[in-house]
Amino acid sequence: MNYFVEISKSQERYAGKIHQGNPSDATTLTDLKLGQNDLITIKDTAYKIGDLMHALISYDTKDLRMAFDDRGQLEIGRYLYQQVFGTLKTEQQEMLLRDDVAVHIRIVTEDEDIARLPWVLLYKRSAFLSMVGCAITLSCKRKTQACELPPSPKMLIIAPCPQGIENTQADAHLEELDNLFAARNPLLRIGQNLAVARTWEEFIHLAQTFKPVIIYYYGHAQGDVHKARLLFAQGQKHKLKRVPLTDFTQCLRKMNPLPKLACINCCQGDASGYLGVRAVQFLNFLTDHIIF
Repeated sequence: MNYFVEISKSQERYAGKIHQGNPSDATTLTDLKLGQNDLITIKDTAYKIGDLMHALISYDTKDLRMAFDDRGQLEIGRYLYQQVFGTLKTEQQEMLLRDDVAVHIRIVTEDEDIARLPWVLLYKRSAFLSMVGCAITLSCKRKTQACELPPSPKMLIIAPCPQGIENTQADAHLEELDNLFAARNPLLRIGQNLAVARTWEEFIHLAQTFKPVIIYYYGHAQGDVHKARLLFAQGQKHKLKRVPLTDFTQCLRKMNPLPKLACINCCQGDASGYLGVRAVQFLNFLTDHIIF
């Protein structure tokens, strides 16, 4: 069951609509309080949404601990839910929480500030929606496109661990992926249909020679409202190399054939704002599906 939440800005105010694929049969959302100066109350303290998002962008651990602890995440998620879904009829809201139906909420927007909001925290009736079988995704367009993969697709896993950057525990993650995939398909093992690039140079080489169907980046990113960088390792000493998202895109453009699926799994920095909206616009014409 798909729910499309379209949000746009007009004359400094946010409005939108919710529908299940037919915009002509949509519930209108008016005067959404999702602007930078709108307030969310967390533990009896009012915070501007802009200040909360700045804490995420700057990755300020002090601010994150203050407003994004367990209680803070719950209250932010409850606020977002009430703003978007609070006007729906009770029976419509109940559909979002059914455990016997697969629900997909797609946030559709071209507004960077809306894209930065932590939609994964949507909270209702003592549960984060993402924890009760509800998929929550971000897109800059409403149209969906099926991504059909071959039975044993080749996957290039980019797992950089550059010097001076917090360890991502990539080795443990790779082992977990290897065991998970191999249990379902013996060809999906590292050294067979799974290849690993630890450095920028290995990525460039394998992108052309391995011809992967799936690109999976697992690492850190840095960004703000003006730029986004993926943090690669470079050379034998794995020195830090900050790669602009546009440069990463150019590498994908040169692949022949183009990958069908790109998954960018990164933490730190503004991964949901600039990477969430701008990157989809950069990459949309390159692959059938992009996941952040």
